[in-house]
Amino acid sequence: MIGHKSSRPACVGVTFLLNFLCFCLPIFVSSQCSNKCAGHGICNSSAQCECHEGFRGGDCSKRICPSGASFSDPAHSENKAHQHEECSGRGSCNEEIGSCECMPGFTGIACERSKFRPNYDFIKPLENVLKMTNN
Repeated sequence: MIGHKSSRPACVGVTFLLNFLCFCLPIFVSSQCSNKCAGHGICNSSAQCECHEGFRGGDCSKRICPSGASFSDPAHSENKAHQHEECSGRGSCNEEIGSCECMPGFTGIACERSKFRPNYDFIKPLENVLKMTNN
């Protein structure tokens, strides 16, 4: 209708005609998403970032840290525990650089190793006692 003003918002994207009906196929670019997905993701059709591997957060600006078997998670079924957890649950993730900052006493890229080693010095004297009792 000539001179008729549509109440629909203008199409931001590609307009196409199908069976005499006009459709708008929206095109989203990273500029429509928060922080342009920090250059580490793509903007989906809901104007939300879908982060590339190794990144997370609403704007994909945070790095994911390594994970390892948890030192203290509850069992999730019979004989099954120690699910993988970021920094093995024994450190905090520095999301800026994607590395774990381990708690004192733990080491490894995912804080998966204990620095404490058991002291087995008591075994030698015990072996000597066992040898004497067997003679």
